[in-house]
Amino acid sequence: MDHQVKFFLNLGFICTIPFLLSCQNTVHSKKTVSQTDVQFSGHSQSELDKQIEFAEDKLKAFQLECEWVDVRKKVLRAEMRASESTRSLLKLERELLKFQKLQNNFPHETGFISQRDEIEWKSRLKVKKAEVKKLNAVVRLLKRDMNALEAKLHRNGYGSVKNAIFIESQAE
Repeated sequence: MDHQVKFFLNLGFICTIPFLLSCQNTVHSKKTVSQTDVQFSGHSQSELDKQIEFAEDKLKAFQLECEWVDVRKKVLRAEMRASESTRSLLKLERELLKFQKLQNNFPHETGFISQRDEIEWKSRLKVKKAEVKKLNAVVRLLKRDMNALEAKLHRNGYGSVKNAIFIESQAE
């Protein structure tokens, strides 16, 4: 067995020597770079300058569009919150109206609704109205920002979508 181990070690050394010799660096000849080697696309420098300018304009347009989309997204989210708040206010008013009709039809002099409950409902209605007013103000502020951005777009020669895509906004 000792002879087999020595044999395989010697065989390993003999096989690795040609491998190591083949991995040596070879000296490459230095080529001179000509003008035709540099031109990858075959365009002249002025054509490449125009293409670079076009690519930069396209990049600027994409950046402005990203900015527009971000602002539009903020406006839409604010409009959604304002619409949800308005819906909530209208539902609350509907419930109060329903109970007031019951109150008016109730035969007893003390009424169906206690004075405390009526005050509580009216205060909730007042808070909801203030919330709707505040959220509509936020929508108006964000729309002002959107108008400023659209003016910036038009100054740079770009267009934009002025109104909502699906429905006209009623929060104006």
